[in-house]
Amino acid sequence: MRCLRAKDVLKKIGFSRSNFYRMVGAGLFPKPVKIGKASLWVEEEIDAVLKAYVAGLDEQKIKALVLKLEYERSLFDVFGTSFRDIFKTPEVVSPGL
Repeated sequence: MRCLRAKDVLKKIGFSRSNFYRMVGAGLFPKPVKIGKASLWVEEEIDAVLKAYVAGLDEQKIKALVLKLEYERSLFDVFGTSFRDIFKTPEVVSPGL
């Protein structure tokens, strides 16, 4: 996973800073991840949203994608493992149950 600063995101997407932040506020791009005082964007999330725009998805579908991406952040532990995937695997069940 790679995180980008705002200036790197702006280079990647080609929008002005004010337009990008307006779109973040409108739910058309993911909100940043705060690490200390730094605001960082997950590159894979930015790429996914850009692909949605290229595919011609409407704003409602892009907002739904952004919500999904932001929600999925909460499903990862510090090792990058999806908790959702852990709960699907039968190995997680305790042997005595």
